[in-house]
Amino acid sequence: MTKTITIAFLLISSLSFAQKADSTKLKELEFIEKFTYAVNSELFNPEKNATTIDTDYKLPWEVSKTYTNEQLKTALDTLIKNATINIKKGMFTHHIVEFNSFFPEFMEDISFDFFKLTIKSNKIEQDNEVLAIQDMGSTGFGSHSSSGFANNTTFSHNWRTISSSFPIKSEIKNEDFSGSIEFESGFVNEYDHIKITKSDIGKTLQLGTYNFTVIDYINNSVVLDFENSDVYSQFSMVNTNDKGQRIRAKEMSFAKQTMSKDMYDMFKSNPEITFEAYKKAVHSRFVVLMEAKMNGASEENIFGKKYVVMSSGSTLDNTYLYMPNYIQKTFTIAYTKDQEVRTPIMPKPVPSEEKIKLYFENESSDGVLLGQDIQLLDEDLKMVETIAEGTFVKIIGKAMYYFNENKKDWSCNGYKYVKIKYNDKEYIVAGPNVFKIEKLDIQPLTEANEIELFTAESRDFLQPLKPEQPSDAMAFCDHLFYAPIIVKTIKNGTYSLITLEKTGEDAKITDAFKEANFFQSGSNYKTYDNIRRIEDGDKGMLFTIKRHQFTYKVLVTKKAKKYSASYIK
Repeated sequence: MTKTITIAFLLISSLSFAQKADSTKLKELEFIEKFTYAVNSELFNPEKNATTIDTDYKLPWEVSKTYTNEQLKTALDTLIKNATINIKKGMFTHHIVEFNSFFPEFMEDISFDFFKLTIKSNKIEQDNEVLAIQDMGSTGFGSHSSSGFANNTTFSHNWRTISSSFPIKSEIKNEDFSGSIEFESGFVNEYDHIKITKSDIGKTLQLGTYNFTVIDYINNSVVLDFENSDVYSQFSMVNTNDKGQRIRAKEMSFAKQTMSKDMYDMFKSNPEITFEAYKKAVHSRFVVLMEAKMNGASEENIFGKKYVVMSSGSTLDNTYLYMPNYIQKTFTIAYTKDQEVRTPIMPKPVPSEEKIKLYFENESSDGVLLGQDIQLLDEDLKMVETIAEGTFVKIIGKAMYYFNENKKDWSCNGYKYVKIKYNDKEYIVAGPNVFKIEKLDIQPLTEANEIELFTAESRDFLQPLKPEQPSDAMAFCDHLFYAPIIVKTIKNGTYSLITLEKTGEDAKITDAFKEANFFQSGSNYKTYDNIRRIEDGDKGMLFTIKRHQFTYKVLVTKKAKKYSASYIK
């Protein structure tokens, strides 16, 4: 957590101050005075917080490395090679630069504390003007999976993906962009650290390449003087007991801020100073600061240089400052309109001569085949032919395990293979491609005698679950996440998918599902979408669907004997 008194000065910079301040500006000034008094006073008069001992904590520099330096370099190379950028409307902001890429398969464990991605320089232009783009973005990690069967061998691959959004501060007038962005990305490979004690007051110490002087060691805080106070964002602090276990407060574990030298001297000499006395001492200087801000002057000209204050939620015991060192690289990506996000290329499976035996349980239900490169297999699991996505079949058997040389495979507690009936012939299909159809719990009113709606979710029992995970973890292996809405014509008993008309709005709604050309939405489990009602509109069936905190509508129309869906903004 970071708390900085610079907030007050940023507020000041946004105010205009005439020769005669009106009542509104005086109220704004009083707010700033109260805010800075509270923050500075807290340093010398901290509240006592209840603390706990984190017995599982390990000092960052003592944690064993998960990956070698060579692996981290390879991961960066893969990230850079497959990186793309797009400029698009954000969900909560006007426009964003969206960065997408993925990592090698061996990078299974990636955390925000371990990885960084920032914009180092930006040359994206619109109408010959460089856009103002925020250099820090919001990053999310996802996954991309691929599985199947070939050469008598099942295969499953999983890659960690990354998507980062960088807000654009400039006004966007059109969609005509050009230029490039230079990024910097890296993984933490080690930490520099130093222990600070009260005896270090007045000493100049070094952490990494940065020198600083210890000004004070007081209560639950250390006050430091850096040549450039802006570097403090790179530093963290931890307070431990003699066993190296972290001492944490419920309200705060760690905070950092800047504090001007004059403010520090004032409270250091009189920790109990009243607000009235403080206001009397600083009021005129804040007025001068407001006027100076209009002329481009900094607060350091008025209140002196900035100190950096690092605080713990409890009284300091064993205090360590530390900062990460990165294996990092800079790289440039040129902007190309509508650039497609790159997806991992599945390696060719290694041929196997082992004979696989399957034991099927009986099953009788309808299903739909979804995914890419779906193969129909014979009893020896040799490919007979490929079949198109969206084919409806009869499920007649399911095999949870298979045997290699009489050794039972336990890798997934789910149905590895499914026996189907298609065109009056029996075939075997890889389990992750088979989606069991079940009736939707909400049905259209006006067409109740003509059609019924069904869904085929990834949650169905044909999807394999990892046995080592608890039942509530819902962790999948060999996982294809689809959730199509399916129309069944009652008269002839046939099923059909609903074609999705791509409008640009659908991407905001369907990002929870694997991208497809058919309409995907609510489920009986209401995990993502909750279909509230289906009404008869002028042009077709109007779906009202709630997703998280917002509601959207989808129009499903019928042309000839086919159905299509479009999102209504």
